[in-house]
Amino acid sequence: MQEYECVVGYEGRETSSKATVSDMNEDNFTVTCEETQYTYTAEEQTVDASLNLRWKEREVYIDGTNNVILYKCSVDRPDCSRCLSNITTPPVLMCIWCSSQSLCAVRENCNQGIQKVCTARPQITLIEPNSGPIEGGTLVQIIGTDLGQRFSDIEEVKLADVLCDHGRYEDQYIVGESVTCLSGPSEVKMGLVSVELTDGRISQGDVMFSYNDPKLTSFFPVIGPASGGSLITINGTDLHTGRDIEAFVGSEPCSITIIQQDYIECINVKSTVNSSHTVMLRFDNRSRTLDGTEFIYILDPEVSDVDPKKSILSGKRADEAGGLVDVGFIMDGVTELLTWSIDNKETFQYVQDPEYDKFDGGVRDYDANPSLLSLTGRYLDEGSQEIDVKVYIGTELCVNITLTAESLVCTPPENSPPAGDFNGEQTEGNLPFVTVLHASLMFELGHLRYTSQFQYTLHIALSVTAFVLLVLLCTVGIWMLHLKKQTDEIVDLEYQMREIQDSVSENLKSLFATLQTTMHDFDTALEQRQMIPIHSKRQYILNMLFLGLQVKPPSQPTEEIFENEKIRSAMEEFSSKLLSKKNFLETLIRTIDSHSNVGPRDRVNIASLLSVCLLLDRKQELLTSVLSNLMREKIEDSDGKRNKCRILFSRNETVLDKLISNWVTLFLYKYFKANAATPLYQLYHAIRYVCQKGPIDAVTGKSQFSINDQRMLETQIYFTEFNVDLIANSVTGEKISLPVLDVNTITQIKEKIVSVLYKDVPFSEQPLPSSYDLMWRTGNEGQLVIRDEDELSGNTENGWRKINTLADFNVTPEHACFELVGKQEHPNIAAVGQGATAEVDAQGNWRPDGGVNGVQARRNTFRMSIDLPWLAPGTRVWHLVKEEDENEDQDDKKSKQKEIKEVVLPFLPATRNYIQKYVDNLLDAMFTEQDSDIPKAIQYLFQFFDEEAGKLDDPDFAKAWKDNVLALRYWTTIIANPQYALDVGTENYIQACLRTLVQVVKDTCAGRSKPTKSQDFSPSRLLYSNFLPGYINKLQNHYLHVQSLGRISSEDLALECHLLQEDFADTFDLTSTQYELFKLLQTYQEPLMEGLEENDVCQELNMAGTLKSLLDHIADITGYE
Repeated sequence: MQEYECVVGYEGRETSSKATVSDMNEDNFTVTCEETQYTYTAEEQTVDASLNLRWKEREVYIDGTNNVILYKCSVDRPDCSRCLSNITTPPVLMCIWCSSQSLCAVRENCNQGIQKVCTARPQITLIEPNSGPIEGGTLVQIIGTDLGQRFSDIEEVKLADVLCDHGRYEDQYIVGESVTCLSGPSEVKMGLVSVELTDGRISQGDVMFSYNDPKLTSFFPVIGPASGGSLITINGTDLHTGRDIEAFVGSEPCSITIIQQDYIECINVKSTVNSSHTVMLRFDNRSRTLDGTEFIYILDPEVSDVDPKKSILSGKRADEAGGLVDVGFIMDGVTELLTWSIDNKETFQYVQDPEYDKFDGGVRDYDANPSLLSLTGRYLDEGSQEIDVKVYIGTELCVNITLTAESLVCTPPENSPPAGDFNGEQTEGNLPFVTVLHASLMFELGHLRYTSQFQYTLHIALSVTAFVLLVLLCTVGIWMLHLKKQTDEIVDLEYQMREIQDSVSENLKSLFATLQTTMHDFDTALEQRQMIPIHSKRQYILNMLFLGLQVKPPSQPTEEIFENEKIRSAMEEFSSKLLSKKNFLETLIRTIDSHSNVGPRDRVNIASLLSVCLLLDRKQELLTSVLSNLMREKIEDSDGKRNKCRILFSRNETVLDKLISNWVTLFLYKYFKANAATPLYQLYHAIRYVCQKGPIDAVTGKSQFSINDQRMLETQIYFTEFNVDLIANSVTGEKISLPVLDVNTITQIKEKIVSVLYKDVPFSEQPLPSSYDLMWRTGNEGQLVIRDEDELSGNTENGWRKINTLADFNVTPEHACFELVGKQEHPNIAAVGQGATAEVDAQGNWRPDGGVNGVQARRNTFRMSIDLPWLAPGTRVWHLVKEEDENEDQDDKKSKQKEIKEVVLPFLPATRNYIQKYVDNLLDAMFTEQDSDIPKAIQYLFQFFDEEAGKLDDPDFAKAWKDNVLALRYWTTIIANPQYALDVGTENYIQACLRTLVQVVKDTCAGRSKPTKSQDFSPSRLLYSNFLPGYINKLQNHYLHVQSLGRISSEDLALECHLLQEDFADTFDLTSTQYELFKLLQTYQEPLMEGLEENDVCQELNMAGTLKSLLDHIADITGYE
């Protein structure tokens, strides 16, 4: 019997199966092919194939070719809807949905889970677009799976719970895959997208749709050539809204190039000269315009001349023209200038690049007399001018350049700059390296040696070497004696401090005991204070970020900003296109810090203005990211060198360091206010109280009670403390008791009175003591105005005049009643009329012929507590002691030191003991171990330092960096200057004590309880030597505790930045502050432009062009260049 087979050919291959022949007769027969599964590789629903019958024995085809179709149920049928739909899957294919495999397959390939009806809920995976205007009218395509087997399956579509009309868009329906609808009107909101089918199934998913109300805030530029082609940036909010976004200038379209949420860029078309048109955006046919500002078309620019007309082959010189110059000009849509040089028969010539001769042997000697440096070469002035050339000697410029064809002459710095090249990098010769920057070319010529300095240094070196060889043995002997003497000094001072409590005299013990008793009353009074006078956020920023700086952020819009919409528009572009860009900020900071012509004060000013701009513009998170990158760069640049690494971030002379300091300062405001303000305020008043319990010299500011041995009175002043009556209310006659010293000056008494009467009023709001007179009342009618110095005072002796004190007026507790009265031009006139003899001269000065017994008032030349309107010019004044003449014999001074120590040293530990608990309270607040108190931003910063130090395998670096930015920068500033954060005074005797506490913090960070050199071993530093080990442990535990709190996530940091921005919102005017920063950057536009052009990312985003456009625009508006 003959055997046949069926042969199916597809994809270049054949598959055969057994063929059975039946009903055979002479004319007809039936062939049945055995069931076979065919597999093809193409991901297509169907593949065409050929079918042939072949006689197997003879390998002969006995039938012509028949066409068949192979198919796959699974292709393009990813869900049940498309699998079971008669539209996408004809019934003849017999495909079924196999739920067990989530696959569309032929029935035979599904063992279980055969579904004839879809039950899965629709899934929405994407919508396009995902937003639309609140007026509706946006055509939205919803994409997903199981979105119905036919269009009639769609019951309704909702966007953020607002019905979306799908009935008119059956032609855009794709079975199971997408449905299209037209959004309806709504308020501004965001919500889920949902699709409901007729069988009740409702979609699931988290795809959202936003109803937005786009707004235009500004556009730039506001003028352009009539030929069009201007790139217009339209700023606003929610500008990426809807499907079809169109821009128009007037009725003409503006071709959109970029669409972002906050700005859109488009290129306009030509219009008529001097016409103005409204700028409009259309979102799905819903229009938005900017009222009050129109785009103005002006005459096309004309170029009259080009100067110079030559350039070196390497190009990139700073050409100047009455416009932008090249062979042709590309200016927006102006085409007439493209062939300017041809049309005007001008030629622009490229000439030979300059060549400079290197120094013979790599070094040239330079004699500063004459003070000129001459460099030789060729083609130096071909196509170049002096402005195109810079000569660096080390990091400093050689100025006053004169250029000829074969030489360059300039004036070097007077003294040799530090060794290294113009970037500050060290070179092999340990001398400054000469580098010439000629247009875009750089020539490295060699090292420059200042010969006069070199010869002098050589001479000194030879002399010193000979001397050292001659006296080596003597030097060793002297050094040994010095060490012994140094050790003896330290031991002697330590011994004195240990024995000091036992050696004080009985009268001092009594004084100290009395003061200790009164401290309880002080504690009670301090607790009753009604408020802590913390500065406002605005004043805190001005004090901590801008003190001593010329340019400060305005709190209100400046006149320029308020009256000039164009400047406001330019600043918006400055913010959105530059200040909001990470690459711009990093390039700005690197450029300003690396440029030698930028002074430290300008660097600090730029940093502080930038800090405030980014804070107000809600870019604190961006600033944090920028600072992290730049700190990481700085750490990597240190190459792990120990000394260099340890001092990183310890100064405030660069933009980066000041930005870090400002970042910490801002994030710590809330913590300071909640945790450290009270202990600092209490410490301030504790020092004030203790110091005022003893004499304070009104001229020198030195006090008897102090913890600073350099600012203590060098002799013991004996005094008497007593209470006087103070008339607090002249109407009611109410009196209060006030403790005073008989050695107090009159102004010191007035200051005490003001501080008592206004104890709950911030210092800046208290009246000035100098605006009052002190009235001494005795008996029923007796009264006398007393002052530090007046015409009743005694005579001047040897050019010295003493300031009046209470003792000079014989004031006693029995006759002590005082009142503050308004300042009187001629006091005590009434008293004269009642019996004193006096006369009034032609100038109106009262000149009595007698005076009060014992009055000897003198004046102060220091900014202390005195009021001396009568003082004669040239008179030297004193209060408690006369300042020693600076030219006094040094031997006489030294002979007094032992006597002075014995007098002043007892007061050091006494003062320390009185204020110690307040010192401890402040340190506890500074170095807290309370989890909830530590700002997350500070945790993040410490975490960053730990990670970077880990890369260098030295955890000591992390501690040093933490010390540098927190304890040694922020806290020492706050301690030394509490008036920066608190509204308190700046008394010198208090600040002297605070300086000692600052040194305690520095010693704590250094980890040493004693100084290592006798010259640093002052009594004040020794005073806290026993406390330092505990403080060192406190600081270490603080760092360990912060480390134990775990990682700060990016979400935590983002929230912290958000809260900070909310806290400081509206402290200053953002636009005005941006403008102040912009004006400051104008001064350094040249290096900044170069930096932007050298950065690949900035170059790609044309940031240099944006900045140049802004600079030119502001120059046009203000006339400032």
